[in-house]
Amino acid sequence: MQILHHYYPRDLQIQYTNRFFTNVSGSYPNAFPGTALREGSSGENVRIMQMYLNRISGNWFIPPIPNPNGFFGPETARTVTEFQRIFRLTPDGVIGRATWYEIIRVFVAAKSLAELTSEGDRIGIQNPPPTTIVRMGDRGENVVKLQYVLAYLGEFYPDLPLVVRSGVFRENTRDAVIAFQRHFRLNPDGIVGPVTWRKLWEVYFAAKGTVPPTVPESPAQPNIPGYPGTLIRQGSRGPDVLLMQNYLNAIRRVVPSIPALNPDGVFGPITHSAVAAFQRHFGLNPDGIIGPITWYRIVEEFNSLQSTPGPGPGPSPTPNPPYPGTLIRVGSRGADVSLVQTRLNTVSRAFPAIPTLVADGTFGPLTEGAVTAFQRVFGLNADGIVGPITWERLMNVSSNLPNVSNPEYPGVLMSVGSRGPSVTVMQNYLNTIRSRFPSITQLAADGSFGPITQGAVTAFQNLMGISANGIIGPITWNYIVSVHNAVNMNTRASSISTKSTETPNNMSGLGLMLAMSMFKGRRLF
Repeated sequence: MQILHHYYPRDLQIQYTNRFFTNVSGSYPNAFPGTALREGSSGENVRIMQMYLNRISGNWFIPPIPNPNGFFGPETARTVTEFQRIFRLTPDGVIGRATWYEIIRVFVAAKSLAELTSEGDRIGIQNPPPTTIVRMGDRGENVVKLQYVLAYLGEFYPDLPLVVRSGVFRENTRDAVIAFQRHFRLNPDGIVGPVTWRKLWEVYFAAKGTVPPTVPESPAQPNIPGYPGTLIRQGSRGPDVLLMQNYLNAIRRVVPSIPALNPDGVFGPITHSAVAAFQRHFGLNPDGIIGPITWYRIVEEFNSLQSTPGPGPGPSPTPNPPYPGTLIRVGSRGADVSLVQTRLNTVSRAFPAIPTLVADGTFGPLTEGAVTAFQRVFGLNADGIVGPITWERLMNVSSNLPNVSNPEYPGVLMSVGSRGPSVTVMQNYLNTIRSRFPSITQLAADGSFGPITQGAVTAFQNLMGISANGIIGPITWNYIVSVHNAVNMNTRASSISTKSTETPNNMSGLGLMLAMSMFKGRRLF
């Protein structure tokens, strides 16, 4: 308390509560229910303990429970065990009497420091709202503000789930964002961008019964022009159209699928196609219309590009084969399929999660599986179909392969209790991957496979869409190696972008594009 008051002499207010121990009839438990909670248990007491442990995970180094649904499964047992280790209880993964009361005690301690009733004033909920996009895995001040506002609004809108206010954007926060977006008829993507931020602020101040200060039409930053307030589409004219055309032409350096535009301030069919290509590349609705979401995303990507140093002059490289114009999927045949298979075989040398194929020009289940694996490793929509985005990424990656020496799978499963150099390799690789996926726990590369390593492996498996059992077999091994190589490839590309003597066209194939996306930090690449 003396340290806190030294640094916060005027604006610190500590509030204490004993309601969690005296209000037996309230929504929080008081007395131990009499029966230990263990794997297989279910009910409201299990759900509340899961929520408490998730809140505690924001302050102590225990793995969060991904789905606090009231069922006591292996992930809950793992979190309970780690909690018990930290607080010097018997690490049996069972919530008995001693563990029950210790969880409540630690939860109340965490809330009394981090979730005060005055927190809204402390963290400064005021206009203008943030404009930075936040999503799964993000941390920081904007996530704290988001969770506070969502928790406050949960008192007024019962369809909003209880938010674990940990300062980390996890599944629970995403679910609350999606519920909020659905309630207010926004795009329910679970990502908080400028439109969702504005609506959150509007509803928050309305719920408080106050009128917020006037929100400026444009964000505070001078390099972010404000959305003009009306849709920009075919037939539109004027300086706003001209601005978007110039921005799209600049972004085209790193996203060559965007057609080149004549910046004349007239929104015609080619501008429509360029907007739709941008939207497809960045996962937006490809309707070719610039609304507020597309506007701010174009501005954001343009600003990111301006902050990324470009490469120097040099000879033009041989261009990659252009996308054939039609989806390549199961049942497709011909030279384009053969090219995809050949390029996948090339990529598989550095990325062993991608199986080797017979390049016979026939797109069957094995080719579909290889395409799906490629998409998972490189953060694309894993549908097993080669569309323009997958085609472009495959051509670029296969033309810029890293020179790597992959460690061989040791031949035995690795799980809790395993030890040795292979475990150390996997821990180091997962720590590297964590730079792109912050939801993966930081590991001590000690060669000992404990519950924390198991949790990191499970989180990785969930991200890749493979069996999430927390065990490293050959499939998980190959995926960890592949994503590790992909992350390192991305890092090298960002370094090359400041030193290479290649032209912008070559860098648009991989280096500058990956460097820019890395700086944005919102997808694997």
